[in-house]
Amino acid sequence: MLWGRIPTLSLPFILFLCLALSVDLSSALDHSGAIQQDETWTLADSPHIITGDVTVNDGVTLTIEAGCEVKFNKNTRLSVYGKLVADGNASKHITFTSNEATPSAGDWKNIYFYYADPGTILDYCGISYGGSYDGILKIHNSSENVTISNCTIQHSAKHGIYISSSSPSITGCTITNNSSMGIYCYDSASKPQISDCVIQNNGDYAIRVFADSVKNITGTMTISGNGKDAILVGGEKVYTGTWLNHGVPYDIGGDITVENGNTLTINPGNTLRFVGEYYLYVYGTLVADGDSSNHITFTSGQSTPSAGDWKYIYFVSPDSGTILDYCDISYGGSYEGILGLLNTSSDNLTISNCTIQHSANSGIFMDDSSPNIQNCTIQNNSSHGIHMKDGSSPNIQNCTIQNNTGYGIFAETGDCNPTISGGSIENNNSYALRLPPDPLRGLTGVTITGNNPNAIEVMAGNVTADATWDHSVDYYYISGDVYVNNGVSLTIGPGRTLKFSNSALIVYGSLVADGDASNHITDTSNQETRNAGDRKYIEFN
Repeated sequence: MLWGRIPTLSLPFILFLCLALSVDLSSALDHSGAIQQDETWTLADSPHIITGDVTVNDGVTLTIEAGCEVKFNKNTRLSVYGKLVADGNASKHITFTSNEATPSAGDWKNIYFYYADPGTILDYCGISYGGSYDGILKIHNSSENVTISNCTIQHSAKHGIYISSSSPSITGCTITNNSSMGIYCYDSASKPQISDCVIQNNGDYAIRVFADSVKNITGTMTISGNGKDAILVGGEKVYTGTWLNHGVPYDIGGDITVENGNTLTINPGNTLRFVGEYYLYVYGTLVADGDSSNHITFTSGQSTPSAGDWKYIYFVSPDSGTILDYCDISYGGSYEGILGLLNTSSDNLTISNCTIQHSANSGIFMDDSSPNIQNCTIQNNSSHGIHMKDGSSPNIQNCTIQNNTGYGIFAETGDCNPTISGGSIENNNSYALRLPPDPLRGLTGVTITGNNPNAIEVMAGNVTADATWDHSVDYYYISGDVYVNNGVSLTIGPGRTLKFSNSALIVYGSLVADGDASNHITDTSNQETRNAGDRKYIEFN
């Protein structure tokens, strides 16, 4: 049998035949080991398969062309000590993903930037199904050298982006469906710039940053569907900046201090939830200036809040311009009061239109302080509404102080001199007020009702200017010796009652106690069962 001659086929004919038969002549390019000189991974060689750990050495640049696909075998990573330029575009994304036929979160480790060189960039990249260690992107000690923009980061077995001691720029990214947090900062040296990102459906918090980095979260942020739709804030010193309202709470996970000479501004509508017994200390300026439709909230982060879940906001000689306006402050006060004031004045602190409630101690505790407190509701606190000591002389105007376990307003020391006008003191479980004699002159236009007892306790001290005691209370309880100074007149209104403990009223000036037939003035003992000698005397000296 004779065989016919087999014809010789030309190369163009072979190419034509392959195209006709849809034969793919391309082949994947495998990578592993160290890259020791500049290298480019081209689209023509895509997909690029990471078969073993790849390291971009210090001083070396790896460039990945737009449109490339990079696939990782199990438990492999790309470590960047030098520079990675993965600069895709809107029509040609670069993909980093698993090489498994059926990919799962954690198939590969991560892209690890370790002391990465300046100019490192991920732009228009899709990064998925890695993150078996820390995060699908891990950035360590890389300063501001890493820029991540317009990327989709998803399906990590841990965090989406894990940052330690670095300040990357993260802009316009979608970070979604990661098992833990969307963006996680390990330490306070991590100060990322985060803007215009979508962070959704992650297993834990959307973002964890430290306090001084909150000001770096800017633009339009979309945060929803996460295990905790909030931004977790670690404690540290805070310098000048603004916390924007991104539509989710800030969960305060550490003690925060506003440094002297710096201003922290918290925008209207924000909620700060303290997730432990932490505090906010203010040595500089705090501007928490809400409005009637956008209150600022400071409260507990517990699912079932209780008084004392967190410590307090504490002002220590704050800088001028410090303001709390339209703020709702609740469930703190594990020490002294939910608001603590030391060495403040009306020039540097105004508290207005606020609701202060559910403190484990007093609502406001002040030491040597004289703030303006206006149009506030101070209620349901476990001790006093307002507790003053050591020369505190606040200006309290048009406030409602009610349903506190202790006094409405309590002066611990006799050198306190508040001015109290307008508003009401009602339904507190002790006296309405405890004051030295002199501040009673400044107690005007206040409704006092329903307290237990509905009375004013007058401490030991001097009446130093003409005064009238004619408030609508059941009685005045004189708990210490009261002196009416020479040249001064004290007038007791008709129908008023003075009850004394072992105390005296000593008059060097003049006493006008001018009752009438239907409105006697009563001077008696404060004991439930009265006996002769319960109190001292009225002495005209």
